Amino acid sequence: MAANWEYVIFDRWENNTAQIKSKVINISIGTWYALCVYYNGILIKDYIFEGLNWDRWLSFSIPASDINNGNVTISVELYRNSCEGIYQDSVALYIPQNDFVCEEDTQRCIEPYTLQQCQNNEWVSIEENSESCGYVPPVCTEGTHEVLEYCTDGITEKRWRDCVNNQWIENSQECPCECSDWLNAECINETQRRQVRTCTPAGCEIEEQIIYDGSCATPCTCTPWLNAECINETQRRIVRTCTPTGCDIEELVIEDSSCAAKPFPIVPVIIAGGGLAAAYFILKKKQKLFNQKKQIDR
Repeated sequence: MAANWEYVIFDRWENNTAQIKSKVINISIGTWYALCVYYNGILIKDYIFEGLNWDRWLSFSIPASDINNGNVTISVELYRNSCEGIYQDSVALYIPQNDFVCEEDTQRCIEPYTLQQCQNNEWVSIEENSESCGYVPPVCTEGTHEVLEYCTDGITEKRWRDCVNNQWIENSQECPCECSDWLNAECINETQRRQVRTCTPAGCEIEEQIIYDGSCATPCTCTPWLNAECINETQRRIVRTCTPTGCDIEELVIEDSSCAAKPFPIVPVIIAGGGLAAAYFILKKKQKLFNQKKQIDR
């Protein structure tokens, strides 16, 4: 007599796994059998066991898209040796609809880049365009305009960039010409004077011109240049007085390395009755006087 079922019954769902119980009888001792579970003609689970009357639980998974949308029927079949061996018996088993949707707090991604989380046995969208779902943020927002550098007037844009098709496109232009006021330079004869100015960008306008100046009939005499204050560690302002007033340049900024602070040379000495401590005190005092004098000289 061939082995066959005494019963095959559905018991319960555990999440998305169906639990069934079966008992096989008339098994030949020493013979191997295969219990095979088919769904839609596809083998989804098999159990291989040796010949003894077999009474146990079975569990297997069915696609969630099927178990949540209606009842399903599976085929449980018994063979010798394997699911491709000698057929013994089979039974069609009714599996009721599974109301299980998802395990609490688990997450999944759905198209295009939406992250969902299981809450109270249903999927809830918690984040659109989620990077954990493969979303890549745009480089920039379409139409955005950013100024990278202004001209010296603080209004005109010198360099800028615009967001076009999710990428930055940089552009630039020449700044408007800006010139300082004209300054009197030397007289070139008794009726004409040279004037100078500085323009930015360099050369965008004329920076030297000749004008009529009746004061040039009086010879322009100027005192020697005198050192004024240092304006930084490398430059010093120098001044002079010209007659008639303004007939020539009366103020300049020149390079002067002496503007850099120099330490006062300290030479160790021994002072009778005072030792090294007294010598150090006196040298520190001289250092202070030296620095004060240097500030006055500037």
